[in-house]
Amino acid sequence: SYNQLNDELPDPLPVPLRLLNLSHNYIHVQLPGFASGAPSLAQLDLSFNQYSGGIPAGWGGLLGQSAASVEVYIQNNLLIGILPEVSVRI
Repeated sequence: SYNQLNDELPDPLPVPLRLLNLSHNYIHVQLPGFASGAPSLAQLDLSFNQYSGGIPAGWGGLLGQSAASVEVYIQNNLLIGILPEVSVRI
């Protein structure tokens, strides 16, 4: 976080990650689709940027991996629309 990034992120990510914190930057493109293909991801923080548009539909799978497996922070952006449908396994 706090790196003054302002461009798109690689999609897919080059390595498996458990934690990705890109908060407090100047990223202003749409939310990346890579999150839906990151099964090892436990925490994703994209808050306090300038992301615009909606949340990708593929994120429904990420958010519904299990009840406690992924923490996602996307507050304080310029997002619009609805959250994708999430299916949770209990």
